Amino acid sequence: MIKAVATIVTLSLSSPAFAGGDEIYIPSMAGLPFVVTSTGEEVSGYVNSWGALTQDSGTFKDAVNQAVEQLQQNKCAVHFEALSNAKRRIDPKEGIATIACMQRGGTLVTTEMPGFFLDDRREVGLRNTDVGVKGYFVVQTSSRIPLNSN
Repeated sequence: MIKAVATIVTLSLSSPAFAGGDEIYIPSMAGLPFVVTSTGEEVSGYVNSWGALTQDSGTFKDAVNQAVEQLQQNKCAVHFEALSNAKRRIDPKEGIATIACMQRGGTLVTTEMPGFFLDDRREVGLRNTDVGVKGYFVVQTSSRIPLNSN
């Protein structure tokens, strides 16, 4: 499965991607690093650039790094309902997580995104959702998160 993920990421290397001033563009198959900060019925983790999913260089990695940087600057978090899969690993319920970002003035914008998790060893699914657990949310389709300009 890890090879499949690596292949998909490699195929996505030619995807155009950027993070603009009034929006955050997240390319498909981007691995967004996060650290779990709260657990319960809904699990949350702040985007935190603790590590990159790919060691490659080039446009795709630069775009992902720029998006992660903007997500972190805007105090964005990944929120999801946890679901145990057949291998007793954690997946987002229905393959959907919500990215919530703080806007200027204290408002919050949320964007639902389809995707899956990789743990800190790059295995599919999280081992658990304890506070402090590190993982990646791999976005399956490109998304844009609007930022207000106030």
